[in-house]
Amino acid sequence: MSRLFTITLGFIASLLLFLPAAELAAKGRSAQAYADSRQKKADYLFMEAASAYNRGDYEQSYLLLRHANAIAPSDLYIAGTLAEMDLILPTADSATVERSYKAVIQRFYADPADEHNTNVAANLATKLRDYDELIEIWQTVDSVSPKRSDAALNLADALLERYAQTSDSTDFKRAFAVLDRLETVAGPVSPIAMRKISALSMNKDTVTALAETRKYVAAAPGDPSALVNAAIFYEHLGLPDSARVFYDRAVAIDPEDGSIHVARANFFNRQNDSIAFDKEVVRALESPMLVFEQKMPLLAGYVTSLYSDSLNWERIDRMFGIMQEVNAGEPELHDYYAYFKQHKKDLRGAVEQLTYAVDLDPSNIDRRLQLISTLFEISDTTQALQVAKQTHIDFPTNVPITLYLASNEAFNGNDTEALALVESLPVDSIDDVILLARIYATKGDILSRSDMQASTTAYLKSISYDSSNPMTLNNVAYHWAVSDTLLEKAALYAELALEADSDNPTYIDTYAWVYFKLKEYAKAKDLIDRALSFTTYNVEAKEEKDGAPVYPISYEILDHAGDIYFMNGEFEKAVEFWKKALELDPGNKKIEKKIKQRAYSPD
Repeated sequence: MSRLFTITLGFIASLLLFLPAAELAAKGRSAQAYADSRQKKADYLFMEAASAYNRGDYEQSYLLLRHANAIAPSDLYIAGTLAEMDLILPTADSATVERSYKAVIQRFYADPADEHNTNVAANLATKLRDYDELIEIWQTVDSVSPKRSDAALNLADALLERYAQTSDSTDFKRAFAVLDRLETVAGPVSPIAMRKISALSMNKDTVTALAETRKYVAAAPGDPSALVNAAIFYEHLGLPDSARVFYDRAVAIDPEDGSIHVARANFFNRQNDSIAFDKEVVRALESPMLVFEQKMPLLAGYVTSLYSDSLNWERIDRMFGIMQEVNAGEPELHDYYAYFKQHKKDLRGAVEQLTYAVDLDPSNIDRRLQLISTLFEISDTTQALQVAKQTHIDFPTNVPITLYLASNEAFNGNDTEALALVESLPVDSIDDVILLARIYATKGDILSRSDMQASTTAYLKSISYDSSNPMTLNNVAYHWAVSDTLLEKAALYAELALEADSDNPTYIDTYAWVYFKLKEYAKAKDLIDRALSFTTYNVEAKEEKDGAPVYPISYEILDHAGDIYFMNGEFEKAVEFWKKALELDPGNKKIEKKIKQRAYSPD
């Protein structure tokens, strides 16, 4: 740990005037002992902070560092470490950043040989675009540790970055001198030589850049990687024909090197040569020299560059076919192909690919969930349920799968089985509040048909974890409205649900029913009319009308419409609504009674 203490001589001299000579030595020893004891205490707290940090107790570590800094404020190492933590706090404002930056820089200069101090200071200077300080940092390290080539290279980069900002040729010359120095050690065929050529290109010194490129190639005429690098520079210098010559030479030397075909394919793609591009991609994908992880980025780039035009889809399918032949048994490949199939709206093809992927790697739960979701999209609910059941066997505590099965059981009227599934989840060990909210919301849905009070309790528990779910807010509001309790609060919850989905007729109907129970019948009628405007008697599927969603009508909305219209004195219209409700729910005794009596009848 580095230490640096600043003593104010003027202050000490002023004290000497008031101390008798005989006492001077004793007072000095006493002050020094006190300072030493405080430093030891600060050091102890610092070590305790480090221990707390290592065990993941970041809050305790931060508090201990603050205490240590208060005891020994001149300890630059403690102040710099505290500054690091201050910078990552969400409350860090501009003043904090400025103060912390200063502390980090001071710590660096106290011990520039410390690599951690250097990296933190340099990264912060880079982030703040303080190139003057960044250059000073790397220049200091370069002078202190001349054998650190990374420091010299970072110094050159910092000088070039400032040159790009200011066009000060002095910076460019200094940077190039550093690169020349490094190249004498690394040799003419090295990343340093490539960095020099890049710098010359940035400086628009094409002549010198070409000369350096020729020198680079001449040093290793049979090295394919050097030839590929030269090709990249020739292309960058606006000489694509020369670039192609070097790509061709590299391939001729090592035709089995897939990485060359990857670079060459990317070159042809940038040159918009689709025929040559396809050929090179095929050669790269077929190359035994490239592993699957190297091929996938090329395939991904190929797909990304072409998928938006449906005329290219056949080409993409062909590439996936080649890849599957060469790299059979890779679940990630089938995953990616499934995403492309989904983009093409070929959902059955996506299901096929996802099924292959699941069979190859049954341990990937996300892939199984994607398969279930896609099966559901093509309405193959039977297969979706089979996959879900097997997934539940393999992953019994997975929340989405368990809730899916519970909802399915509830849909089929098996509320007991559905509730047992939900209650099997280990809620005490789940930290994700969104998942907990979904669990209790599902529980509330299941209980709503048998125990409204218990259902409301479950919904409120869900809201305590996630108060943004409009369906849960709506359901609580509706339960309170039905039971004639907490109607003012029900109105608030219904309004919050509507704010999230203002065109949802179910939410509007709930709001209307709350106002009905509040006996504000005119307001209830306005709302129920709005709910009806977003519904249709086509119960097949959700539609759109004038860009707005339109939902299938429900007997509950029609029944409520009848009740609300009756209370507004439109009796004939009320009966019409009740009759339409009965058509959707034949045998409903309550609605039959209202039609027979031609009058509203409270539940």
